[in-house]
Amino acid sequence: LLVPGEVAVPVGQPGAAFRLTPLIRWMPLRTDSFAPYLLAGAGPTVLGRAVLGHVLAAPGAFVHLGGRVWLDLAIRFTRGFPGARCRSAFSSQAAPGFCEFQFGPQLGLVAAF
Repeated sequence: LLVPGEVAVPVGQPGAAFRLTPLIRWMPLRTDSFAPYLLAGAGPTVLGRAVLGHVLAAPGAFVHLGGRVWLDLAIRFTRGFPGARCRSAFSSQAAPGFCEFQFGPQLGLVAAF
């Protein structure tokens, strides 16, 4: 039975993931051209009706490009938990990596005002 406005999603097939991650960034050293940092955070992940957790950590650095513009370079590491509960939110192996340890590059521009 569907209420008007609801979308039917098969059990175990979340349609979208929503993450809210409060972060803290620690910069042990800042110079005019380079600023290394450590980034860490933890928060909830909502997969349909399942609510899980995830953690994030990233070593990185800001590299000054000129003026008020910086390049942000980092490697992000993430992990969902608890793993068994996350995997049970999917009825197939459609997104097996979503529940496991992941890492990847982060590249961005930062403007200071």
